[in-house]
Amino acid sequence: MERILIGLPDFTIKKIVSVQPAVIEVEYTGQPACPHCQSRALRLKDSFWRFIRNVPFRGR
Repeated sequence: MERILIGLPDFTIKKIVSVQPAVIEVEYTGQPACPHCQSRALRLKDSFWRFIRNVPFRGR
C-alpha cells in the first residue's frame, strides 16, 4: 500500500509529519548495495535526511 501512496519501491511510510506541504517520514526496506561494485556486504555508517521535491502523482 505504501508503494502506491508514495510511488517509491522498497520504502515504507513511518510517519506523516504534515499534509500541507506534504512531509512524510519513510524508511528504506530494500537490500542495500554498493553503487560502485553492487556488493551486498555493507555496514551502516550513518543515516541522513533526504528531501524529495517532485514525485509523480497519479501519472502526472
